[in-house]
Amino acid sequence: MTLAFGFDDGAARRRPKTPSSSFIHAQSARSSPIIPVKPFLLQQLDRYAERQKELDFLLSRQDIMADMAQFMKLSREHAEVAAVAQRYARYRQRLADLQ
Repeated sequence: MTLAFGFDDGAARRRPKTPSSSFIHAQSARSSPIIPVKPFLLQQLDRYAERQKELDFLLSRQDIMADMAQFMKLSREHAEVAAVAQRYARYRQRLADLQ
């Protein structure tokens, strides 16, 4: 069907959307049993959370902000650590929700 200005909305040719793989994975994850995590791995993940707190503090310091090279280095590390720490926090929250 052609609309004003000659644009085709493509509705007749569009395929129905299928659920994304992450949606499918999320559905299958709900029905799967809780897999125990080794204590060593939990300790490592706890270290990420602690390091994120340290980096938050360091990045807020005036002297670190004044040294752009150090600030950039810590900012990159913070981005990497925060990604893992946030996922671990979600994992802990979901475990708490299940109990």
